[in-house]
Amino acid sequence: MTTRTATTHTFYIGVDDELPLLQEYLLNSDDTPIDLTNATSIKLWVWIFDSGVQTLIVDGEAGTFLDKPAGLVQFAFTASHTATRGEYQRRWKAEFPGTKLISVPNDRTHGYPVVIS
Repeated sequence: MTTRTATTHTFYIGVDDELPLLQEYLLNSDDTPIDLTNATSIKLWVWIFDSGVQTLIVDGEAGTFLDKPAGLVQFAFTASHTATRGEYQRRWKAEFPGTKLISVPNDRTHGYPVVIS
């Protein structure tokens, strides 16, 4: 299966494609891994702003933990997610016991880039 690991880099995927899988190390602002050992869920949001209107193409859908201590997570896009070309933003949210959340990235106003081409 085709995968591509990203950190703060732009993730590229073709229109209507389901591969590569997005694999990403979730990092603190100092580039150290976020330890997800005790995390209970990981979710992804992907959106675009067009003429001031936000459109979500991934709305809090579940990702997969690949290596919790290293902060490595994965998401599989579907053809419906990648149907429209554009430059999008992505943000992960990990949930910990007691419904405590951490968003990644958490050191900027915008998410990490996703380009559907």
